[in-house]
Amino acid sequence: MSMRTVVIALTAFVITPCFARIIIVDDNGPADFNNIQAAINDANSGDTIIVQTGTYTGPGNRDIDFLGKSITVQSSDPNDPNVVANTVIDCQSDANNLHRGFKFISGEDINSILSGLTIVNGCAPYENIFGDYNTYGGAVYCYGGNPIIKNCIMKNNSASRGGAVYCGLSSAIIKDSNFMNNTASYHGGAIFCRQSQVFISNSFFQSNIANSYGGAIYSNEGQDEIRECNVLSNQGKYGAGIASNNGETKIIDCTILNNNGDWGGGIFCYSLAGVLNSPLIQGCLISNNCGYTRGGGIFIGNNAITKDCIITYNQGLNGGGVNFVYSSGPIMINCIISSNGVLPPGPPAQFGGCGIQIQSGSRARISNCTISNNNMPLPGAGIRVVFGASPVVENCIIWGNIYAGRTDLIGSQICLNTSPATITLLYNDIEGGIENISLEYGGSIGLEVGTIDVDPCFADPCNLDFHLQSSAGRWDANSQIWVQDQNTSFCIDAGNPGRPFFDEPNDSNNVRIDMGAYGGTSQSSKTPSDWRSLADLTNDWQIDIYDFNILASNWLSTGCCFPGDLNRDQFVDFRDFAVFASKYYETYPAEP
Repeated sequence: MSMRTVVIALTAFVITPCFARIIIVDDNGPADFNNIQAAINDANSGDTIIVQTGTYTGPGNRDIDFLGKSITVQSSDPNDPNVVANTVIDCQSDANNLHRGFKFISGEDINSILSGLTIVNGCAPYENIFGDYNTYGGAVYCYGGNPIIKNCIMKNNSASRGGAVYCGLSSAIIKDSNFMNNTASYHGGAIFCRQSQVFISNSFFQSNIANSYGGAIYSNEGQDEIRECNVLSNQGKYGAGIASNNGETKIIDCTILNNNGDWGGGIFCYSLAGVLNSPLIQGCLISNNCGYTRGGGIFIGNNAITKDCIITYNQGLNGGGVNFVYSSGPIMINCIISSNGVLPPGPPAQFGGCGIQIQSGSRARISNCTISNNNMPLPGAGIRVVFGASPVVENCIIWGNIYAGRTDLIGSQICLNTSPATITLLYNDIEGGIENISLEYGGSIGLEVGTIDVDPCFADPCNLDFHLQSSAGRWDANSQIWVQDQNTSFCIDAGNPGRPFFDEPNDSNNVRIDMGAYGGTSQSSKTPSDWRSLADLTNDWQIDIYDFNILASNWLSTGCCFPGDLNRDQFVDFRDFAVFASKYYETYPAEP
């Protein structure tokens, strides 16, 4: 053979394409293989293994190892719920035969895909993880693997950690899946993520149980993100819905309902002393949860940021809606905390519980929240501050909270109990004013500026619509249009003059941020012309020496949101004085 012939032959060999294959698995009909593991063993990168409908059991159809391969294992139609429900991996585990569905332990990446299968009756075998010899991941075990798991159903699986799924040192993606009736004897009834960056989205969690952390999901020491999930009727001691420990977990746009636990019926967030984690809870509906000991809706013991949430109809012994604890600096902004400690349609719940309880040294900052119609048999149905806590409450509406069946009793809205519990109040609408605040056993009010006591004119509080009525325009959540009211709330443009008004409608009449949950947002009610003065720093509808005194007390202060920073450049100086002087003789509606 000539050299030219050899070169041509080798070139032809090199450029011959290797096409991805479709490999069929069926244990009850003609197919390439009758078990899934055999198909994976034969597969090459890019291949797709299609598992036909049926119930798969026994060796080769459990403890299935992806072997680090970039392949897809799926049902015949992962987008058809009936196909998914009828393509079943039955691990047939019991106390003497421990088997799970799948494992990803060889550095798999996002090209390793598990799609459209139902995994049942898994009971994880023992593994030694982080020096802890225990059982992890009853249905799926990821350690160092980063697969995509989608369109799957996992039910009736169990482990000590991660009843259905365990992810350690993983960046797995879990989406469009259902998790039901999974159990963990310790943490993570459905999913346990440790030191990971797992992304969980558009998934459904119901009736999962953990004896300790995370009835549905437990995120530990990681940066996991949980987005657009429904978390319903799960049980766990700490965080019956979702628990986050020592991490930067993000919980976004989730619905968290009817979960029952001891600490944090809906969500539990905590960090060890000295660990300044700031998990994020955003855009969530947290309702009808129960925390028998603390925090019916949410328990927070770190620097968590909670924003744009509706927290309602939860109950808990200490904080029916929210319980802030320990020496932490959490932030809550643009939230509605309503009807906690109440069972619809209204009678007090067995455990009662105020809207927010702040205790044990917490330095929570609560801004632009509406706290209304919470119910408890003790003072502080709206906000209760105890045991050395020192919160800041700013631009909030605290109205219609019920202590012993009434809203007008001393302490119905706010109670400070035990020294050195103290509170800073900046520009809030409090029913009954500061005179209505109960100070017990040495509790005290620190700085107080701009408090008003006037009906906030909510749009429809009975149906949790706390937009403020306005003759200039109010966003109607039902019709999704702007409507005009006969009345205008005096909470409009009544917030801290030094705080930016962010996304409020760009209107020349708008000079200050609104109070309440929609202040600073695009749904903030519009401002009538000549409604408020920027220079009324005391919120008493007069501009006088008392307003000047506040400006003077802030003089040369630097930083965000000092009331005297009228031009909002984070420095109180002569430019702010010039703004104040220009407004000194302005007129606007009379005091209500």
